[in-house]
Amino acid sequence: GRGRRGRRWWAPAGSALLLSLLFRPPLAPEQASLLTMLCALATSDAITRVTGLDAPLKWPNDVLVPVAGELRKVAGLLTETGIRGADQPSEPPRLDYVVVGIGLNVNVDFRTAPPFIAPATSLREALGRPVARLPLLRALLHAVGERYDRLQAGQSPYAEWQRRLITLGQRVVADTPQGQLTGMAEAVDETGALWLRDDAGERHRLLAADVTILE
Repeated sequence: GRGRRGRRWWAPAGSALLLSLLFRPPLAPEQASLLTMLCALATSDAITRVTGLDAPLKWPNDVLVPVAGELRKVAGLLTETGIRGADQPSEPPRLDYVVVGIGLNVNVDFRTAPPFIAPATSLREALGRPVARLPLLRALLHAVGERYDRLQAGQSPYAEWQRRLITLGQRVVADTPQGQLTGMAEAVDETGALWLRDDAGERHRLLAADVTILE
């Protein structure tokens, strides 16, 4: 599979859920992140419903589970969009489509992972037993459907997504395309951007970055 910044998502056959969901929402381009929030929450919901594990979120697109007393990444999301009307000044641009890719490590054994794979975990490693993928897939799609219905009815996932983020209020290091920043993760806005106050007191609005929480 493919992750952020061209990274590879490694999963042997039959060991993970790897899927792409296509949406055609009646939203403005700056609202595309609502679909990422929605799918992250649905992934967390499904994990908890099927396994009983808490599954908090880490900005921008990771789902975590507890393993041996610490939180580790078990799932990630990647969103791509298409925009219509961008070349027509008479009409405001609208989203043509949003594709959200989800990779969820179910029974992956990372002891056999190649060396280029970043540290992660699986539900099997967290629970100490195999997890059936089909019930998990059903729970995930059901949660996505429920949350998408709410979004179409005008209920934003933003507030709940914000509450489930473990990143906020933490001291972090953010690797951005412009360089590295160290400071406090203060807030997220409704576009999904992270507000970070660096050690010099300056605030930065981050749309994309690799964030590490400092102990």
